Amino acid sequence: MSTIFSKSKMFILALVVSMSMFATSCGNGNGVGGSSLQIPGVNGPTINLVGMDVVISMTITAFTIDIGGSYYIPNFPNSSIEVSPSESGSGTLVSVSVNLNDILGNNIQNLSEMTLPGGRPLPSVAAGQLPASAFTIPAWDNVVVYLGPTVFGVFIPVPGMIQGAIVTASYKVSGTTLGTLSLVGSDSNKQNGGFLLLINITNTLKNDLAAIGK
Repeated sequence: MSTIFSKSKMFILALVVSMSMFATSCGNGNGVGGSSLQIPGVNGPTINLVGMDVVISMTITAFTIDIGGSYYIPNFPNSSIEVSPSESGSGTLVSVSVNLNDILGNNIQNLSEMTLPGGRPLPSVAAGQLPASAFTIPAWDNVVVYLGPTVFGVFIPVPGMIQGAIVTASYKVSGTTLGTLSLVGSDSNKQNGGFLLLINITNTLKNDLAAIGK
């Protein structure tokens, strides 16, 4: 294994572990960087790097399914979302697996610009929209994966969110902002509530991600 490969992989592993620590702390109401943000009805999310996949995992306690499944994400050929009943019998386990090759590829050219489900602008995004792939799975609507030139993100719908407010917290590691986590209240139709996780993809990070695949 080359020295460059080792340093790049160590950097990404440290980055993802740091994000995972933030997400876990955030779920407990103890966010990193002086912020505190708790997602009602959600345990997590946590973020991990598994091989070439960025895996975002959580348990949605307010949403229960009887039968799970794994579904490919449109326009992301190597990525998928898996849902299954919680082992406790209450809630749903959700795992979004996005392959680094899909993030680094040219998939953005095949995606239409999208806002939040329901039409509200994306928080912390100047244009209010990003290229995205939206899809539904049985009994669960409006999962969206966003892929912009400098950001990757996922919107996860959560039932029972309070109407109206959108609250966004940035998170930092060693003084560097890695992205944002936004709680999205339901809209005027009492729909489309959930949370939006956006991860900044800088040129440096792109180069280090690309090095992992070499």
